[in-house]
Amino acid sequence: MKLFKSCFYFIIISFFVSCSNNKVETGTLENNDNIFQYGTMKKFLDSDYEGSLSIKELKRKGDFGLGTYNGVNGEMVVIDGKVYRILPDGEVFEVPDHDLSPFTVVKFFEPDTSIKLDTNINFQELTKYLSELIADASKPIAIKISGEFESVKTRTVKEQKKPYPSLNDIVAEQIVFDFENIRGSAVGFWFPPYFEPVNFPNYHFHFMKEGISGGGHLLNCRISSVTIEFDYPEELVIGL
Repeated sequence: MKLFKSCFYFIIISFFVSCSNNKVETGTLENNDNIFQYGTMKKFLDSDYEGSLSIKELKRKGDFGLGTYNGVNGEMVVIDGKVYRILPDGEVFEVPDHDLSPFTVVKFFEPDTSIKLDTNINFQELTKYLSELIADASKPIAIKISGEFESVKTRTVKEQKKPYPSLNDIVAEQIVFDFENIRGSAVGFWFPPYFEPVNFPNYHFHFMKEGISGGGHLLNCRISSVTIEFDYPEELVIGL
């Protein structure tokens, strides 16, 4: 019951009144200290891959984050205020404002704490280390990991057509990219387990190679020397 109350008081559910074209639109930049999420994990696991959040509106909600596009058309990386799509052929494109997303999590990233890590460890060891640093956390956290990576493994997926397959079936046909000795940034979030099925619990990162030349959903990595930044939000705002 205590966890439920914590979750209840932390989340602000924002229901947007849709326009005639069913696109979510507001008129001002919302540069605040909230995490904004559009869509839910439950909706995604139910194979509902269509939404009405425009990229134009997304950029009013945050300059850092991750997500996907209608029809699961590639992986989304939001970094430095720009929104990118990683396609199955590995190409990276900045996305036009009129494109739509069924699921995204963004924030105006302003790190509260940072730490330099020069230890050569893999992704599993990295997340264990992160968990030790945020052991007392009970709210979602935005996390950015930037620097030198010995290796990075990412994935993207092909655009899907109706009737939409399950997420497991889509992931079974994922396209995997392997990078070695590169610089880049992992952008993502940690969500407490009790947020399921609102969002995927624990760590979720997307990666962008330096120079905007590759990336995707982060599957594995081995770091060489990175800076880890944590941004602790005031609230989680969910648009449905």
